[in-house]
Amino acid sequence: MAGHADRPVRLDTWHGRQAVVKEYRRGGAQAVASSMTVLWHSPFGRTRRPPGLPEPLALEGPFLVMERIDGPAAGSRGELGGTVAVTDAAATLLADLHGSRAEVARKRSGKGIVRSLERKLRELEAPRVQLRFAKALAALDERALDGELVVGHGDFSPRNILLSCDGPRLIDFDRCQMAPRERDVSYWGAWAWATLALAGRKPDWTIGDRLASAYVSAAGQADSARASRAAHRAAALLRITHGWSALRARPDVAELVAGEALRLART
Repeated sequence: MAGHADRPVRLDTWHGRQAVVKEYRRGGAQAVASSMTVLWHSPFGRTRRPPGLPEPLALEGPFLVMERIDGPAAGSRGELGGTVAVTDAAATLLADLHGSRAEVARKRSGKGIVRSLERKLRELEAPRVQLRFAKALAALDERALDGELVVGHGDFSPRNILLSCDGPRLIDFDRCQMAPRERDVSYWGAWAWATLALAGRKPDWTIGDRLASAYVSAAGQADSARASRAAHRAAALLRITHGWSALRARPDVAELVAGEALRLART
């Protein structure tokens, strides 16, 4: 078994096919299955080479059965791994997802991003981390987080890109929502920044900048989100401050991540 405690994952077979079975113990399986089905039947899914996501095979109560994709993740929490090498291909994958014209039921506007962070603030325990988080949140302009809503992944990081023999593929659509493009673009860079910090290395935005540049090229559009990038990066870092269990054991690093979020929110 792997995955989160409330969303454990196991390997199995389904009608003779190698499969991954994910259990949603707190609910939500139907929404994820619906989003994945919509994407599978979009240009991002079965007609893409390789398909951008695993094929959803069945929904049985709280259990979502998906195609099993063989291959390592591009990175892991605390380890960049192959992040740098896969960044350009990841940008193309993300541009194809956003450009698929698929529509899913769930939506996340700038206001929704801020409201979610407010809930996360109440769950923090380390006082110094909580203080920096609160200051960054107060400085964050929710209007800068708004933008055109496209189908987004919601957790776009190297941990969720598998390097299959056919090419990189995206997994874990639990946070799939209609959201501003920059939410996914910025999360990649924030993940890399926090990973460097957690590894004891000097964090910077080089990887995030490379992904953003490659995404603009792959999407074939002007970098219209540049003005809101600092706000989205700040929001992503705050999500990481709250969500990474490794940071709860390292309040010094969590304080550093929240401090960078504060700097960006004030930009």
